[in-house]
Amino acid sequence: MRVLIAEDDDVSRLLLERLLQKMGHEFISTKNGLEGLEAYQNNEIDMAILDWMMPEMDGIELCKKIRGIEGGTDEPMFIFMVTAKSDVKDMLHALVMGVDDFLTKPVDRKLFEQRIKMGMKYQNFLKQGNKSRIEPVLIMLEEHNVLRKLIHILDAIYDRLEAGIPLEILKWSTSALFKFTLEIHQRKEDLYLQSFINAVTSEHVDWFSDISESSFVSLAEEHEQLESLLMEIQGHISRYAIQDEPSTESLKEVVKSYSDLLLNHIQKEEKLFFPFAEKYLVPKEKFELVTQFHEIDSELGVNSKNQMVSDISEFLDCITQNENNLPLWRPIK
Repeated sequence: MRVLIAEDDDVSRLLLERLLQKMGHEFISTKNGLEGLEAYQNNEIDMAILDWMMPEMDGIELCKKIRGIEGGTDEPMFIFMVTAKSDVKDMLHALVMGVDDFLTKPVDRKLFEQRIKMGMKYQNFLKQGNKSRIEPVLIMLEEHNVLRKLIHILDAIYDRLEAGIPLEILKWSTSALFKFTLEIHQRKEDLYLQSFINAVTSEHVDWFSDISESSFVSLAEEHEQLESLLMEIQGHISRYAIQDEPSTESLKEVVKSYSDLLLNHIQKEEKLFFPFAEKYLVPKEKFELVTQFHEIDSELGVNSKNQMVSDISEFLDCITQNENNLPLWRPIK
């Protein structure tokens, strides 16, 4: 394997060179981001180790340019960022820019070898085309598409509440949200999150504890917030049902809060969590997750779930064609 090193500190660069040499890898060593970019463009590179702070061009900018050149390939190069930074915002920004993993200074030899091997394993996984198999993350992404449809339905309900919406539609929408989010999807995400945490902590990733509480683990906290908001929606709909002239202001407010949080939660998972977690979960863990996902679906009933998804799609299609159809639609009994 040929590794690009971009590190301006002579001692750190020499250490990286020696560690790679001991592992039997070739390397191309550069002293700043501009040299690193030139080396990448003129050579076949399998993996990159970039220092965050460098003259001429820093590691983040170099990573961004490499990802731009790759152009969304199905087999992106694995990029490590070497850094003394531990600020949550900095590290999340690096992930957004395309960084795959981090090595903290001073670099530990054993940890370095573990991380390099993990990166190679992930790249081999992509080259073998295994991403086309049934993966837990693909199941969750498919369910995210259903959640987006529910968000569009909520937005339509929000826009028409003051004009009046049949109670049956409101109750059905809330029931669909409860079943699909709480009984199905969030349970799967909690299992996936726990598997990821177990995998990443077993690797003794020293920087993970610095960002976990305020980023990845916060996903579970958002599940609790979403459940609480959904309970509020249900309560408001119950009061809406018994009032002669129901007030819609408070119901609209909580519906908006819920749909905004749910959309932000989905986007955070797809942009940061899922791509990062996929690098740590091994095939055995993924198989176990898929098995557990099927068990969750079986508890509700696969046919019942499929019918619910069909109703959601049909309802959205109906109101997309004409928003005036919203009060008229009814689910299949």
